[in-house]
Amino acid sequence: MTYWLWIYNLPNWLFDVISVLVFCSFGITGLTITRRWVPSLHHAIVSYNDIVGYYFGAITLLYGIPLGLLLIGVWSTFTETEAKVDREATLWRPFTSMSATTRNRVAGACKKTCAGTPSR
Repeated sequence: MTYWLWIYNLPNWLFDVISVLVFCSFGITGLTITRRWVPSLHHAIVSYNDIVGYYFGAITLLYGIPLGLLLIGVWSTFTETEAKVDREATLWRPFTSMSATTRNRVAGACKKTCAGTPSR
């Protein structure tokens, strides 16, 4: 499974573009493959595509708008969380290179400073 690790090195925008292209090409390929085969199953001469098109349009609209708003919310939460993790990792880095005595002294000062704050 290590051959999929390259995907983590891609920037987010490039991964998004590749994902959209893959799924759209999969859908368009399936549509073109089944376009001539599906009508032969019904043996009907009259087409009702104009009415069905309105239903599909309404359903797509009703699902598309909430899905878009949900994705925007998830993406903003992900971006905020990523920024917090990066900031915390940047702040933690100097403490990992300290000696044990210095680290204990800093931890004691932090505990003394935080002693008056209410805990959750």
